[in-house]
Amino acid sequence: EAAARIELELPGMDAAVMGGNMRSRVRSTNINPDLLEILQEEELPDLDELQDLQNNPLLTTEWPRTWIAGAEWSTLVGPIGIRGEGMYKSHHVVPRPWLRASTTPLISAGVGLDYLIGSSFYAAVEGSYRRMLNPPNQTLLEPPELVQVGGGIRWTLAQDRLELQLGGLYNPSQS
Repeated sequence: EAAARIELELPGMDAAVMGGNMRSRVRSTNINPDLLEILQEEELPDLDELQDLQNNPLLTTEWPRTWIAGAEWSTLVGPIGIRGEGMYKSHHVVPRPWLRASTTPLISAGVGLDYLIGSSFYAAVEGSYRRMLNPPNQTLLEPPELVQVGGGIRWTLAQDRLELQLGGLYNPSQS
């Protein structure tokens, strides 16, 4: 694993850039095509065919290496914190049905707003966008393009002994 992050603390704004080459944290699993055929047809093969199946691994798993590059920034405008980030990933693991996986380049971006009053009230809203640049043609278990909007409120009462929280996430790309 090799990665670097450079942070800049400028007047009124913080920024960072990062990059690296590391193994994916999501494994890429692929099933033996002959075993997949048996499972999909739901019929046991002849004993000779089972012998052939025994000579090859039934399941292979790897953690592919990926290049990652990203940037983030944040600032304050009065009592409101504003932040944003973006990322590129060269080999995002995409799970598919029947214990199969592919990899594809991926870009993502996010923005967020925070509002804080002392230690008693905090509100935040965030939005994110993710897109596979070259999604596999096969059936995917996750959408090639994903948009999410989330938010939360935290209110502290009784001299910080009682905390009320409310949060939510809306995913219009799954509607």
